[in-house]
Amino acid sequence: HDRFRWTRTAPGAPWQIARLNP
Repeated sequence: HDRFRWTRTAPGAPWQIARLNP
């Protein structure tokens, strides 16, 4: 589900970056 949301959200989003980084 994370990948699906990642594509829907804007690239470089702060909340997404936090999820991608440990």
